Amino acid sequence: MRAALVGFLVAASTSVVEGCGGDVNRAASAGTAGTGGVETDEADGGGGADGGEATGMECRDLAQAACEARDDCSALSARVDTLDNSGEDVPFVACITAGSCGYAETCAWDGADGQVLWFPSTCIPDGWLMTDCGNVSTIEGSPDDVSGVVASQVDGVWVFHYDPQGSLAALMQGQANIVDGCLYIADFLVVWHVDRLDELEGIIAAVQAGEQPVVAVGGFARFVGVDPDGGEPLVLPSVIADHCSAEAVWFGSPD
Repeated sequence: MRAALVGFLVAASTSVVEGCGGDVNRAASAGTAGTGGVETDEADGGGGADGGEATGMECRDLAQAACEARDDCSALSARVDTLDNSGEDVPFVACITAGSCGYAETCAWDGADGQVLWFPSTCIPDGWLMTDCGNVSTIEGSPDDVSGVVASQVDGVWVFHYDPQGSLAALMQGQANIVDGCLYIADFLVVWHVDRLDELEGIIAAVQAGEQPVVAVGGFARFVGVDPDGGEPLVLPSVIADHCSAEAVWFGSPD
């Protein structure tokens, strides 16, 4: 692997993933800056016909030309992560607020289409999820059968678990919170791997005590009504929907 995973922060007040430099958006809205079809001219936030600086707009809403024209914004470039470092260059991935970036090489994906990109620093697009570099074959797929999800209560809080075959290597990290009697990590309702059930009592107790524990969960994201791989969209299993609401579900791994 080219670099160790660098942890990322989740803003406590809004349960969102924060990118380097301060722009934020919900993890459930990942994929606002994809690797294909990203505009690089003045259209859609490019500053108008004269290529101006699009003052007053958030950096994350800018196309490449307008982003590069703003001193307070930074344009992120990357390359597709591959095992032999020969991935295709992506000249413009997203625009973020300018700030300090760490020197560690970082790999991340948008939580939707499974494409992992390699970034030369710790700055990644807002809402993206960090993962190990070189794990290009692990961010894919979903449970073939979600009927194996089991609902249970821990100290009066609904939690869900399953026992899948194999595990996936993406990493989600966020603040644990309890909403309407259901446990969430950041914006995700987590279907926990059965091997991590013994951790839930401590997490729930901390939240109920007024603490704001940050929890890391391996696995992968699925969004209700969306399928990134061209298959059947995820329908929230009734075993979950009967107790909790969710637009984004994180299927956990044992790590």
